[in-house]
Amino acid sequence: MKKPPRMATDLFVLTLPAILAIAMGGAKHGVPSKAPAPASSVLLVRGEHVAQAANCAGCHTAPNGGAPFAGGRAISSPFGSIEASNITPDPRFGIGRYTYEDFDRAVRHGVAPGGKALYSAMPYTEFSTMSDDDLRALYAYLMQRVAPVAKPALPAGEQPPNDDDSHYSHS
Repeated sequence: MKKPPRMATDLFVLTLPAILAIAMGGAKHGVPSKAPAPASSVLLVRGEHVAQAANCAGCHTAPNGGAPFAGGRAISSPFGSIEASNITPDPRFGIGRYTYEDFDRAVRHGVAPGGKALYSAMPYTEFSTMSDDDLRALYAYLMQRVAPVAKPALPAGEQPPNDDDSHYSHS
């Protein structure tokens, strides 16, 4: 049997990782395949305006000095008090691992990564007709201009422990 030419072997070795990645389905939800490219300042300003118009901070910022967009506001519902989630780009407690597609499903359809339904307090029906351009701008703004806050949103009325908050999980 004849040995393949060196160049063909090298080409195969170099392209094998890409072939395997494609065959395995690429990136999974919640784990972006790469960091998003830095957004233009025009897009980020538009995203900030969308966040203000949609009043995202109104629900996702705790009263009395809460970190912007870090959750913690108790929202009354017929089922009791619901805690607004952390939507900062923190990868553990916020939306830092959300792909744009994950963000789109959460905002427009009320579905978090993994298929978990968001509480009905999230007025996704109000945002379901948001334009793609506005939603992309909002995502860019939250991911690139909002400070990540490595703090879980706690159930309403509960105080964080003094030593370790690892028993709280992000939902």
